[in-house]
Amino acid sequence: MRPTHYLESLDSVRAPVRAIGDRVHGISQEQAEQAAAARCEALVALAFGRDIVVPQSFALDSFACQNLVRTVAAAESAAGLANDLMRPRPVRLHLFKAQRFVDAAASMFNKVNDASWTSSLYPDLSRTDEARGLEAQ
Repeated sequence: MRPTHYLESLDSVRAPVRAIGDRVHGISQEQAEQAAAARCEALVALAFGRDIVVPQSFALDSFACQNLVRTVAAAESAAGLANDLMRPRPVRLHLFKAQRFVDAAASMFNKVNDASWTSSLYPDLSRTDEARGLEAQ
């Protein structure tokens, strides 16, 4: 098994997106910088033969993580590797008490109701009465 690596630059709490001002191609300057930092950290990890493991909370709540996954998927597609399901993936999702990401995401969104989880990427999701009143379907 290849060594794994968690990327600190994907942590939405340590590197929250707060900037609303200057935009670069539809995203804020801060988001662009965080995405670039995550890509650099990922490139170093992959160059050293490590797989990147993404906790479910990062996958759901981190702009840099979502950007990195899109970047890797686009690179795999461009290289003709997207349909090779038997090939090990360089970026893997670590699910906590769930078999599928959709179940993990539903579990996290349910925590909005009791305020045990708040979103750094989507703060309005956890700070509105409507968001707290959402029920899992």
